[in-house]
Formats: sequence, structure tokens, C-alpha cells
Amino acid sequence: MLNIIGNIIGKVRLGAEASSGLPALPTRLDDLVQFNSINDIEATGGALTATTNGLELIHLARNERVTGKTTVTKIKLITKTNDLTQAYFYIWRKTPTAYEIVSVESILIKLAAGTAEQEITLDTPIDVVEGDFTGVLYGRSTGNTQAAYLTAVGGGKYRVGATYDETPVDWDAETTLGSVQVIHVQGQTPLLVTIGDSINASIPQHASMVDGLWTYENVEKSWQYKLQALNSKFYYQNCGVGGNNTTQIAARFNRDVVLKKPRFAVISGGVNDIAQSVLKSVYIANMTAILDACLANNIIPIVWKIMPWTDGINEAMVTRDDWNADLETLFNTYEIEGKIIIDFDEDLGQFRTGGAVGNLWNIKPEYDEDGVHYTEAGYAKIAEVMLREIGLVYDLSTPTLPDTALDFTEYTFAQSEVDRRITYLITLGHVGETLVLGGNTATVNDDYNTWLSQGNFIEP
Repeated sequence: MLNIIGNIIGKVRLGAEASSGLPALPTRLDDLVQFNSINDIEATGGALTATTNGLELIHLARNERVTGKTTVTKIKLITKTNDLTQAYFYIWRKTPTAYEIVSVESILIKLAAGTAEQEITLDTPIDVVEGDFTGVLYGRSTGNTQAAYLTAVGGGKYRVGATYDETPVDWDAETTLGSVQVIHVQGQTPLLVTIGDSINASIPQHASMVDGLWTYENVEKSWQYKLQALNSKFYYQNCGVGGNNTTQIAARFNRDVVLKKPRFAVISGGVNDIAQSVLKSVYIANMTAILDACLANNIIPIVWKIMPWTDGINEAMVTRDDWNADLETLFNTYEIEGKIIIDFDEDLGQFRTGGAVGNLWNIKPEYDEDGVHYTEAGYAKIAEVMLREIGLVYDLSTPTLPDTALDFTEYTFAQSEVDRRITYLITLGHVGETLVLGGNTATVNDDYNTWLSQGNFIEP
């Protein structure tokens, strides 16, 4: 569906401690960070040619697609000429039958010619989800000209003769292009970034967009999506990569976590280390490096112990238990306020006959996909456990809005909460009353569009 009204980035300002006595869940930082593409924007390369009748391009390569859930407010790109009559930026989303436009905006008057990277503020912010695609349309009135540079870092599709249109497109049936114009989309920092191996990514139900190997794609089945559905505060980026050991995870931790400026990093790894006969000393050194990076960058770690593993032989599972014990010892040496370590054995595991006394080495049948990975029900359980364990450390409740004191100056609201808050105020009988929100006055109205048109949720 076309994004008409967009979304205003906001946050609820809370005190240091909520009514439960637990500290409030940290809010996302206001910084803008990249939410797609692991590739650099290049000022050289092949020519993306704007034609008289228009050329439209979609970037299908996984490593160019949106990596999580946020609201995009800016894009970065390079264009070679301003001799254009059409220039549109698109966000596409794939459905079972076609690709639908989430949002489209003309950027023509904002483009500058040359080889310098430019940052464009979108007129209408765009709500995106993991897996969304970027695209562009360039055209001119007469003749052809190079509009941008193409980089051979992935693939896309294009069509000639395109003009501005909101009609869904079957891009799979269009002409293949072996290169892309790298465009970076930027949104408010995620609350959490998830980094680790295939289980972290939600394989085989879903694979992250930073994973260049696996092509599983059903974001609604991922534990990250399910966690965000359970509590809308958990805006995320999914940076799990199938097959990664902790050496590989540590090597990309800066790119995939630190530069994204999350409040939390959900960290998993170790099963591939054991399967690849990595030494425990190497595993612990890698986890130390990761936790050091969290400490240095004010990121709160949520560390998963190595999970049940039905296909792991008894010797491997004894190793797992030993490594998990040493991981917890290491974790406890870090003085990071709000840190969390999660043992999933009780929730996901069951006893293996012939194994150690009291073991929970095997995955419960209802959660076992293939002996190491999880079914959709298994990933749903992981989301539930995540919410439960975070809720033991932080207050996850939504603050109660005042009933009588109707000065909302200290609050700004995200659009995702608009319906709930309108309903709340209407239920209390405040229709027609004037409130102060972010320094602006607005009247409570039971009509959704009238409410939005007053600009009630703009950051002061």
C-alpha cells in the first residue's frame, strides 16, 4: 500500500524508573543510521542511462535490501547529472503475486550533479520492514544521458518506457541487470541489532538481508518480527548470517552492530565453532572481543548461551555445556548495567537418553526443524523467552497517559501508537478538549485523519 501520511519518529520520555520498580526500557537514540546495503556508494562504474521514455530500476540483491524495521527519513546516493525531467525514489514490497509500492517520491529538485555523495531528506517518511526493496526511475525529455553509476555488487531488474505510476509490477518478469545503483536508506537507530549465526537469523524460516548465501524469505516467521509484534518498541536490524562461527561474527561486529548504534545487541554463536572443531580458547577470545566492543560503545549485550542441538553428538554436547559455563563466567566479569544472558534449555530442550544426567540437549519435537534449527513455533517461543527475560530486567509497560492533567508537552508519540492513544482519550471522554502536545495545541477528535492533520505527533 502506498504510504500517504508516513510516520513521525518519536519517543515517549520516561523517568529513570517505571512504576514497577524496574528501570524503564531504554529508548532508541535519535541518530540516523543505515538500514540497508553492505556496499559503499561508488562515484565510478557503469552507466545507468536515463532515456527519453524513462528507465526504472529495482535493486533485488539481498545485500541492498532493508535489514529491519524502522522509518526511513533520508537517503544517500550519487547522481551524475541534473539534466533530468524525471527522478523518483521508490520503496517496494513483494507480495505473493507482485511487487507493490510502499512509497514513491520525486527527488528531482533535490538532485545535484557530480560525483559527490548527497543526502536527501524525504518529504514523507517511509515505514519499512525487513526485506523491502529500493528503486529509482530516471527520465529526460529528449535524448539519453548517464544519470548515475552502476556497481557490480548484486543484481536488479529494469524496464524502459516507465513513467511515474503506482501500479504493482511483476519485477521478476522484467529484464535482468547485473549491477545496481547503491542507495543507502537511513532511519532512526534500532533498539536492538541481532547478530550471530543461522539461528539468530531465523533460518530456515527466514534469512537476513546481510546473508549472501541463504535465500529463505518469510520475515513474519522470524523471531525478530514476532518479538516486535509482541512489543512494538523493539525496532530491530537482523544481522544473523547462516554458518558463521564466532570469529566471523566478531569480524563484522563493528559494521553490523556498532555503526548501527543500537541500545541492545542480541548475540549468539558457538554451535558452528563446535561443529568446525574451533578451540574453546578461540571461542572465548571472540566473545571477549564482542563484549569489549559492547562496553566501549555503550551497547547492552543480550547474550544467548548455545542452544539445544538434537544432531549434536554426545561429545559435542558435553563441550557445549562446558563452553556455556565458561561463557557465563566471562559474561559476569563485565560491569554493564542491564546486561542479560539467556539459557534457552528449559524452554526449548528436552532430555536425551544416554546423555549426561539432567541434560536438555535435544530440541523439543514441536520446535525442531532439522536437528539444529527451529520451526516457526520454535522461533515464536524464542521471541516469547526474549520478551520474558528482558521484562525481568526492564519495565516493558506503556506509561499511563494522564487523565486529568492534559498537558502532554513532555511526550511525543510514534504513529504506531496513534490508534491506541486516540482510543484511550476518547474512552475517557476527552473528545473536543484541547491538549498541548510537543508545544502544539490540538483537539482530541475521534476521526483518525482529522487527528493526524493537526500534526499532533511532531517532535517539538
